[in-house]
Amino acid sequence: MPGLGRRPSTDPRNAAHPMRRLLAEVPPELPVPDLKTWEFLRDPLNQDETGTCGGHAGAHAIHCAPISHRGFLNPFDLYREAVGLDEYLDNESDANEQDNMKLQAGTSGTGVAKALAKRGLITDYLWAAEMRDAILWVLTRGPVMVGSNWYSSMFVPTPEGFVKISRTAPRVGGHEYLWRAVDVPRGVGEFVQSWGPKWNAHPTGRWQHTHVRPGHFLMDLDTLERLFREDGDAVSIREKRGGTH
Repeated sequence: MPGLGRRPSTDPRNAAHPMRRLLAEVPPELPVPDLKTWEFLRDPLNQDETGTCGGHAGAHAIHCAPISHRGFLNPFDLYREAVGLDEYLDNESDANEQDNMKLQAGTSGTGVAKALAKRGLITDYLWAAEMRDAILWVLTRGPVMVGSNWYSSMFVPTPEGFVKISRTAPRVGGHEYLWRAVDVPRGVGEFVQSWGPKWNAHPTGRWQHTHVRPGHFLMDLDTLERLFREDGDAVSIREKRGGTH
C-alpha cells in the first residue's frame, strides 16, 4: 500500500501567515480566470511506503511553476528537516533516521514550508483552511500543497483518473499532495501524487481533451470541499529570488 503521512497544520502561528492577506492585494478590476494549469517540471516522485508525503509535496511544489528551482530536491531529506521544525514532538526521531523506509511518523505542510524557508529556497509560506482561498491562489498565484484526510477508496482512481470517496470507505490516514490545476466551470482540480510516475498511468478518460498525466489525479471540487471541511488545509510558498536554481 502506498504511504501517507500527513499531520494537520495546527500551529497557532499559522494565523500570522494567512493566504488571504496576499489574495487581498489583487486589484478588484483585474479579472480572475476560471481555469489555470501550472507547469510541472519533473516526473512525480515516489514516497513508496514511507510516511513522507509532506516532503514529497514540498519537492513537487519547488519543481512546479512559477517557482524556477530546477536542481533536484531530495524529498526524504526535506522531510527529515521538516519533522524538527513542525509543531509535533513525537516525530523528531525521524530527523536522524538514515533508512528512508523507516521514515513513518509524518509531518505537517507548514513544517515542510519552514524547512524550505530554512534552506533559503523560499521567502515565506502562506496558509489557508478554506478551499475558496486555495482555489483563488491556484487561479492567480501558483500551486498549493493540500493536506487532508485520505480514504481507502482514494487509492484506486476511476478509469477517468478521479479519486473519490465511496459511501462505505473508511478514513485510513492523512495525505499531502500538490494542487497544480483547476477548471472551475467543470468543477475539477488536478493534483500531483507522490507515488511515482507509474501510478494512475493509463486512465482511459480525458480532461480538457488530454489524458491525465501519469502520477497525477483528478478530484471534483465537491469532494475537495468536503476534505477541507473535515480538517484540510493548504500551504503556498513564495520563491526567494536570486537564489540557487
